[in-house]
Amino acid sequence: MTAGKFLPVTFTRHGFVAIAAIVSLVLAACGTAEPATPPDEPMPTTSSIDYPAPGDVVDRRDWVSTTGLAPDLRGDRILYRSTDTSGKPNVVSGTVFEPEGTPPEGGWPVLALGHGSTGINTNCAPSLTGNLYGLARLVTTYLRAGMAVTLADFAGLGSDSGPHPYLDPYSAARTMIDSVRAIRQVYPQVSTTWVTYGISQGAGASWAADEIAASYAPDLRLKGAVAQVPPTSKVPVVDLAAAGALTKEQQGSLQWMEESLARRNPDMNRDDYRRGGLAQHWDALSACAEASVREQAVAWISAPDFVPASPAATARLRELIQQMALPKAALTAPLLVLYGGQDKFNEPAWTAASIRDQCVLGGSVTVDLQPTAGHGTVNTGGILPYLTDRLAGSPVRDDCRP
Repeated sequence: MTAGKFLPVTFTRHGFVAIAAIVSLVLAACGTAEPATPPDEPMPTTSSIDYPAPGDVVDRRDWVSTTGLAPDLRGDRILYRSTDTSGKPNVVSGTVFEPEGTPPEGGWPVLALGHGSTGINTNCAPSLTGNLYGLARLVTTYLRAGMAVTLADFAGLGSDSGPHPYLDPYSAARTMIDSVRAIRQVYPQVSTTWVTYGISQGAGASWAADEIAASYAPDLRLKGAVAQVPPTSKVPVVDLAAAGALTKEQQGSLQWMEESLARRNPDMNRDDYRRGGLAQHWDALSACAEASVREQAVAWISAPDFVPASPAATARLRELIQQMALPKAALTAPLLVLYGGQDKFNEPAWTAASIRDQCVLGGSVTVDLQPTAGHGTVNTGGILPYLTDRLAGSPVRDDCRP
């Protein structure tokens, strides 16, 4: 299936100036979900599917936009094979889109888009909504720019692939990389050349994908990555929780993280990490983003509710979260990191420290620190030109080696 009326522009650096201006406006709609047109029957179970190779497509169905911000957007919702961080096979879901028109020589390049936090339950997947949790308009922007687009749901969202590993970037990175393999089975005119752009939770996934791409997917050619307000390491959040000093934004994120960890680690006692309003409203807080019960429950929690029950409980939480921290290896391709100096989710110093660590490990990093911006207000106008330049092979500014 093609992507409706979205005819791509000629793939040159100068053809993207007007489109880049649109990108910064799109993100204002991110994070809200509209119900998708329900399929004729449920997606098939994934528990007993044989496993030939990552990226193999198991099921394909029409996906149709229901949002006025992208009324003509059409694509496919797919189930495809991937792996978890231990190498164990799983089957995950996502959506894929192809531009109309004649592809360039070698086929359409691919943008693997990484979504922000939508929740930790199976029904929190962007592909199950009619606006991709606010990202439908952004998808159309990149289709017009001449890129095929994948939007992985991440493991545990949209398919019965086990509990969702919330904020584990290396798990999400595998689903993103394998979505690039999968889209090539759905649309034959798609190339092996790809770039990745992630937002918040998806930014960590894009960064991690840049780290593992060369070893995990040598059959693909990653040209560049963008991490917008990435949650690189959440280890400092543990100390803030112990001190009763979490921001309101960090409270909601940590509750999702703790519930996700508890689902995957049976030895983790939830009652070691909750008290007061947090304990009382735990189930409601575990709902998807934008769920009314979760929005109401947030009003009843406060930072002291998150203080762990003992030093041992604090140490256990720190150990589990440390396993998900970025970075761990050298980069495969140049990376652009955008973050704000007023971010209430991720303190700017945490991001800066991770950038320094990445420079030591290896790779080219371009840094865009916007001192007055918050988590959701960074200026994104430079992202499309950056990715266009990576696909074109243009020189890149390396802030690791000024």
